[in-house]
Amino acid sequence: MSMRPPNSDTLPAANTADNNNTVARNEINGFKRLDIPSDGYISGHSLFPRRVMAGYHAEPHEYDADSWAAYIVEKCKGFGGATTAVSFSAINSGDTGGRFWIGYAFSGRDTTVADFEEDDEVHGLRVYTSESS
Repeated sequence: MSMRPPNSDTLPAANTADNNNTVARNEINGFKRLDIPSDGYISGHSLFPRRVMAGYHAEPHEYDADSWAAYIVEKCKGFGGATTAVSFSAINSGDTGGRFWIGYAFSGRDTTVADFEEDDEVHGLRVYTSESS
């Protein structure tokens, strides 16, 4: 059974090992990239869990950091009031274990660098916001 998100065939799949040096786009469909170091940070308590509108996950071989970010921005745009799309790769703490792509659509006020905390297990973080951050 595939864990691929619905409509994920609209974005190209890529192997992360081949794209470690890719430069993330500064804007995706009206959402601007928030300048946060790519690795070692995750959504903090000011975002998670109270501002979460939806969460997504995918197998690591199905995307690279940038194609996963584009997918999450598209999902975020589908929610009225969604202001921030956050995507990253991390170890699943659930019973299946292993590394997955994880993404969230958040609502609420402007998202800033201060909304993120250090976490050594996070890789490929991309944050895009529709607000003026």
